[in-house]
Amino acid sequence: MIATVSSAGKVAAKTIFTQLHVIKVGMQGTTGSSSATSLTVVVTQCQAEIITWFLAYAALKYSLESYRDYQPGEQAPDPNCQSVEDAHGVTLQFIQTSYPTLFK
Repeated sequence: MIATVSSAGKVAAKTIFTQLHVIKVGMQGTTGSSSATSLTVVVTQCQAEIITWFLAYAALKYSLESYRDYQPGEQAPDPNCQSVEDAHGVTLQFIQTSYPTLFK
């Protein structure tokens, strides 16, 4: 998942999540000219808060890898987000600290 942020007249993009488990790709269009309109992925509650922040204040895109190119294994668990109770909200300061290259 790739976030794009425009800040102080500068634009930056950064991959914020990899190895997400895709449940469904929503499609719209006629045969031969369809395009993905939604993506359903498995995330932790903490990741969901980060994704929600980027959807509200920036832009998110995704790239889907071929199963032939996908790295084996799973996304490493986040030691700071072991359960739903560990999600405490996301602020601009949290995003800037977690993804500093988006704001340089």
